[in-house]
Amino acid sequence: MKKAIFFLMLLVIFGCKKKSAENNNIKNQNGNKENIFNYHEITEQIEQNNDFYKLEDYRTPISKNQFIKDSILYKNDLLDNKIVFENGILKTSFGKIKFIVNKNIDSDSFVDYSYIGFNKKKHFHVINIKLYDGELTLLMNDENYNYKIINNTPLFSKNNDYAITYKDNEGLSSSLDLYKIENGSLNKFYIFSSEDNIIESAVWSADNNIIIKAKPLNNDSYKFYKIDINNLKTQRQKAYVNKNFKNDYVLDSALVISPLNEYKIIALEKTEKKNIENVQHNSLPIIIQKKDGEIFKDYVINDQLTFKYHDNCPADGFQRLVSKNNYFTIEQTYCKDFMFVQSYVTFKIENEKIVLYKYGEEYTERSNPEKNINSITKTSKDFGIVKFEDVTEDFLIKLMQK
Repeated sequence: MKKAIFFLMLLVIFGCKKKSAENNNIKNQNGNKENIFNYHEITEQIEQNNDFYKLEDYRTPISKNQFIKDSILYKNDLLDNKIVFENGILKTSFGKIKFIVNKNIDSDSFVDYSYIGFNKKKHFHVINIKLYDGELTLLMNDENYNYKIINNTPLFSKNNDYAITYKDNEGLSSSLDLYKIENGSLNKFYIFSSEDNIIESAVWSADNNIIIKAKPLNNDSYKFYKIDINNLKTQRQKAYVNKNFKNDYVLDSALVISPLNEYKIIALEKTEKKNIENVQHNSLPIIIQKKDGEIFKDYVINDQLTFKYHDNCPADGFQRLVSKNNYFTIEQTYCKDFMFVQSYVTFKIENEKIVLYKYGEEYTERSNPEKNINSITKTSKDFGIVKFEDVTEDFLIKLMQK
């Protein structure tokens, strides 16, 4: 009986060793597998542009010293692991990848590759692709044949959940691309674009927020900003905490920087309309918040400014908030007789006062959209000094009748 038990134990032990050897052989076989990477056969895989978001709507000013501190502390998580890339062959855990090169620099088909580094936490090989008309960056997953081609070398956040690029293959930097890293790949989900600034530099802070050095196009001074990743997804549609609007959410917002302070302009909509497609936005409260220390507090509210809903009018109502320097504009559409009207109400913030700066309307005839109709603009010469809270739909309609 003892001999039988002993014999069975030997079978189990050798059986396990045999199984382990088989697994190792499988791994080794995978490691010897060779894949071919030919850029000119996979150009359709290049990352395409998604929706653009205005950088000015998401940034928060910071000090120059804060930017310098974060820049010094930041180190992109890329190991110099060039030994895995030799003679155009990349060694990965799943096998070898042979890169097809064309070193004829006078040919449109010219392509060459160089190794940039390896992100150990997310298992990315980062490789430069040099082409006849510029450069791109390839991210190859080390665990499977999964790759992404983007415009520039990614800068990984400290927690390696995100990455950014801020220059295209021509070296321009008027936009910043934000990627979320999931399922072994980089997935672009925000493109921040600015018409007024060039992004000179961007890094990650220790708390995984984007830190930016920007240069305005109209002067040589530098500005420094932060994009808060934690609040990014809900910045436009988060619940509003003002007890008078507890059933509303933030439909749109804009930041205004005046010489003396900073302000947030907020348009609220009913929560019940949040997930309804093609909904019209009418009679929205517009709240202006003033910065007090590190937080913004309600400063003035106007719930009579955006146009009411009118029957037989397919216009969309409120459109968006736009800000520049110490000015902001509320754009909306409404119906007037047999015309669609695009309305622009612009305010100026100066010396802590918020006053109407100008009001303009553009017209489109419903039955003949191609018809040329002159637009109308009214300025302070027409209406004098009017405070923000005194500007209503009735006021604007009467103003255009003068």
